Amino acid sequence: MSDKQSNIGLFLAGERGLVVLKALLDDGCAVTHAFVLKQEAHELNNKTEDIIALCEQNNILCETSDRIKPEDYSDYLQRCDVDIVFVVGWRYLINNDCFAIPAQGIFVLHDSLLPKNRGFAPTNWAIINEEKTSGVTLFYINEAVDAGDIVDQMSIDIAPDETATTLNEKITPLYPKIILNNLEAIINGTNKRIKQDHTQATYLKRRRPEDGRLNFNEPAKANWNLIRALSFPYPGAFFFYNDEKIIIWQAEIAGYTSNESPGMIIELNDDYGDVATSDGVLRVLQVAYAYASDKFLKLSSIVNTNAVLT
Repeated sequence: MSDKQSNIGLFLAGERGLVVLKALLDDGCAVTHAFVLKQEAHELNNKTEDIIALCEQNNILCETSDRIKPEDYSDYLQRCDVDIVFVVGWRYLINNDCFAIPAQGIFVLHDSLLPKNRGFAPTNWAIINEEKTSGVTLFYINEAVDAGDIVDQMSIDIAPDETATTLNEKITPLYPKIILNNLEAIINGTNKRIKQDHTQATYLKRRRPEDGRLNFNEPAKANWNLIRALSFPYPGAFFFYNDEKIIIWQAEIAGYTSNESPGMIIELNDDYGDVATSDGVLRVLQVAYAYASDKFLKLSSIVNTNAVLT
């Protein structure tokens, strides 16, 4: 750390927000304010209360997103009197009237190697699109989404069988690391500031809940990709059977073809269920009812052979 000291404010949420907060405190940084995203009670891996508790234990002034609306962010930052702000997992737009309030800047972290994959759900899309690499970018906030000047990037490889669970496990430790690697330079005003090449930018669209529905009229690999991409801490890819929403948490490509109609169960036992797709067979290993998504089951406990999944 530098001999200088700067007051740090955080806009943070989820597991990554908690990890960043812990790391900054362990490093002896002057975290004075935390603005915490209030996650919904039903969200998997909800860390809101853990973050609030850690703030209280360390005398950090803490506020939650259900109490301060986006149009009031600038007033909030003025009251905080912080020198630097890091934004981790924030869902709401931070208006440009906030940008110049912290003297040393507002810095955002994003799960891609910008300018590639600006926008929504980069971890999910990286798996769906069968990308080979991903990472984290630390950059200055900007009026355009994910378009600010880059301070630093860290990359990781994506394995062929990567899931959102394992990819998050790779990316999450990079968040505190990239901040701490650059914090002294930011405090001293000597950090890198590299403009993005906007001609190389690619964009990801927002994902809606209905986008998690499997389509067995598509290839087995496309369905497998979606299942992997929506694994924990995401809500899971799903199908319907007898009007019941069923989540597939784990699957693989069976490695053989079938002439049965897409969606038909062609083999079923205590270990797995094989489902016909447009070009092959998806082997379903672990499922759950949507209303009890943490209660893992075998497909054989829900359906019968020759059943059709939709």
